[in-house]
Amino acid sequence: MSDKDQTVPSTVACMSSEALEQLVAIVAELKRDDPMAPVTIIVPSNVAGRSVGWRLAAGLGDGRRGVAGLRITTLARLAESVAAVHLQPRRPLLPSILAAAWRSELESVAASGAPWEFAEVWDHPSTVAALVTAYRELREVPESCAFGEGAGSVPQETIGLARSVRNRLRQDWYDQQDLFATASGLTTGKPAAFKEFGSIIHYLPGDEPGSAAKFIETLDENLGIRTVHDEQPHHADRI
Repeated sequence: MSDKDQTVPSTVACMSSEALEQLVAIVAELKRDDPMAPVTIIVPSNVAGRSVGWRLAAGLGDGRRGVAGLRITTLARLAESVAAVHLQPRRPLLPSILAAAWRSELESVAASGAPWEFAEVWDHPSTVAALVTAYRELREVPESCAFGEGAGSVPQETIGLARSVRNRLRQDWYDQQDLFATASGLTTGKPAAFKEFGSIIHYLPGDEPGSAAKFIETLDENLGIRTVHDEQPHHADRI
C-alpha cells in the first residue's frame, strides 16, 4: 500500500483528537506485555470504526505500523457475534418480514368486522410504516411490563396489535432487542462466550436504547470495560 493510500481520511478530523489519542494509549497499555493480546473496540458507527482503524494503522507510537489482535465493531455486531447462535433455529427478523406480519395482523382484524381505530386506513402503506416504527419503540419496553405499560402516548389499541404481532413472530424470528437481551444474559451465565474478544473498550458511547444500554451495563459489571469519552460530544454526531 502506498503512502498516499495510508493517508488518514478527513473523517478522523471530525472526532476529538484527544479521544483518539486516549484510545491509542489504552490499546498500547493493554498490549504492552503481549502485542497479540486480543482487544475489542466498540465504536458508535461504521464510519467511526473506519476512522479509528486508520488511526491505529499508524501504530501505537512504538515505531511499528499496525496493531495485531484488534477487533473494531459496533455494539449491535458484538451482541450478534455472541448471541445469534443461542437464538437458533430462529432467524433474524428482516424489515420486510416485520412489515408483512403487520399487514397480516391488520388484515385479520379488518376481516373480523369489529370497529377499530384503523378501519379506514389499515391497508395504506403509511399506516403499516407508522405501526412498524411504533412496534420498534415498544420493543424497548421490557416484556415484564406487559409489552406496553409505560409506553407513553402510544394508544392501547396499537399496543394490543403490537403484542399480537410479537406473538406471531417470536417463535421463528429474533430482532435486535432479542440479541441484546441474550447477549446480556451471557455476560453472567456464560462469560466464556466473550473470551475471544479479550479486553473491551467502549469508544465514544452515546445515548443507547434500553436493551443496548442494558447490554453495556452487564458487560461492564461482569467483564469490565474501558470507556473513552469525547469531551466535545457534538463530534460524535458528525460521524
